[in-house]
Amino acid sequence: QNLQAGPLLKDLTGQDKLTGTGRFKMAINSSGNSVTAIKQALNGTADFRCDNGAVKGVYLAKLLRETKARFEGKSVPKSDEPEQTDFSELSGSAKITNGIINNQDLLAKSPFLRIGGAGTVNLVKETLDYTVEARVVSTDKGQGGEELKDLEGLNIPVKLTGSYLAPKYSVDWGKVLLSSQKAKVDEKIEEQKEELQEKLQEKLGDKLKGFF
Repeated sequence: QNLQAGPLLKDLTGQDKLTGTGRFKMAINSSGNSVTAIKQALNGTADFRCDNGAVKGVYLAKLLRETKARFEGKSVPKSDEPEQTDFSELSGSAKITNGIINNQDLLAKSPFLRIGGAGTVNLVKETLDYTVEARVVSTDKGQGGEELKDLEGLNIPVKLTGSYLAPKYSVDWGKVLLSSQKAKVDEKIEEQKEELQEKLQEKLGDKLKGFF
């Protein structure tokens, strides 16, 4: 309870990837005569919550801006901000089976993003296959949010693969574009519904006048 996540994870993994105050719970077991064998035999469950921190090495706002610019054929915007994603809350749980961590409920909140995540991390091969889905909820404050105003309200899937120490990222902008077009169509339908309702009310009002 109330542990500083950074020093704890650095001691456990040797990687300085996370800051914040956290609660961690694990029930795990393993055995073996080498590090690889212990990883392969690792089983159990874990859950965590971390508040007011950052994930280092992943700057999600910058990733969205850069891939969006490439998708639109524009120059990539420059940024001298630290390579990290700030959050007010980060939580999740996992089942560990033979050294493979399976997480289906990652949740992260920042001043302008809501992030969900699901996938696996292979501790033996040191790889991951993970999808993060980000939604821009506010663009007037927060880490780089003002530059993503036209993405507000859209779900943006980010695929992470390869080594978990240096993962590769890709954004499915085709899916984002379809979501954007659907949102515009839904908005247009709602506008037409409102116009039709107003016209019906006007006609009904005109007819009622004849009774008085």
